[in-house]
Amino acid sequence: MKLVNGKKIAVKMLELTKERIKNLSFSPSLAVLLVGDDKSSQLYVNLKKKEAEKVGIDFHLYKIDKNVTDEVIIELITFLNSDEEIDGILVQLPLPNHIDRDKIIASIDKNKDVDGFKKENIENFISGDENVIHPVFPKALMTLAENVINNTTKKKAVIIGKSDIFTKALVATGARIGLDIVEVSCTKIEENKHIISNADIIFTACGTPNMLSNNSIKEGVIIIDGGISIVDKKTIGDINVDEVKEKASYLTPVPGGVGPVTVACLLENLVELSIFNSKKDIISPKKSRNNK
Repeated sequence: MKLVNGKKIAVKMLELTKERIKNLSFSPSLAVLLVGDDKSSQLYVNLKKKEAEKVGIDFHLYKIDKNVTDEVIIELITFLNSDEEIDGILVQLPLPNHIDRDKIIASIDKNKDVDGFKKENIENFISGDENVIHPVFPKALMTLAENVINNTTKKKAVIIGKSDIFTKALVATGARIGLDIVEVSCTKIEENKHIISNADIIFTACGTPNMLSNNSIKEGVIIIDGGISIVDKKTIGDINVDEVKEKASYLTPVPGGVGPVTVACLLENLVELSIFNSKKDIISPKKSRNNK
C-alpha cells in the first residue's frame, strides 16, 4: 500500500495558483471569520493564512468573541459582501453551539462563497451548473483520487458520510470524471458492507476512528480518508493504516492527506471568484482594486 502525499500535491497546486496570481492586475483578497477560541479552528485558520500569503493573497482575519450573536456576525458579513476589496468570505467551522450555522452561511453573497458551502451554490453545483464555484471539500477529495486513478482503475466508488448535501456534492463531483458513486451513511456501514466491499474507491468523511476493517474492503481498493478525530491529543482519520495496509493500494494519511489539498482548493476557488468579481484576468502591473 502507498500513502498519498497530500502535502506534495498541495505544493504543486499552490505553485500554479501563485503563478496565476502574478498575472492578475490585483491581489485576490480573502476575509476569514473566526468565532470563539477553538484550538483546532485557530490552527486551521493560521495554516490558511500562511499559505494564502505565500501565493500573494491578501488575508483579512476577523476574530469574534464566542458569545457573539447571530445578528452581529451577519452584520459583519453584510459589510464584507458590499466591500469591493473582498473577493471571498469564509466562516471557519465549527461555530459555537448557540450560533445558527445555516443562517450565517446563507448570509454570504453567493459570489463570495469561497467554500462553496452556501445552499444555493451547492444545489446549483449538484444540478450540473458549470458556472458555480466547486465545493471545496468534495473538490479536495476528488483531486486526491484523480492523482492515483489510472486508465485501468475501475470506477465503482462509495462515499461514507454523515452530511446528505455533502455526499450528493461528492457524487456530482465524481460524475464529472466518470465515477459511479454510491452513498452510504456513517451509521449504516454494517448493513451496507456488501456495497463497501465491492468498491474500487472509498471516500470517507465521518470522524469515526477505525471505521473499516480489513475484511470489509476489496483487494487493491483506493481509500480517500476525509475524516478527522482527536484521540489522546492526536489528529487521526477514519481509517487505521495497519488495519487496511494488506489490501488497499492507496490511502490518504491523516494528517498530511486531505487537509493540505483542501487549503489549496480553497485558494484556487478564491482566485476564480476574484476573476469573476473583477471581470478581468491577465493584466499587469497590479493596481488598487478600486481601479479595476
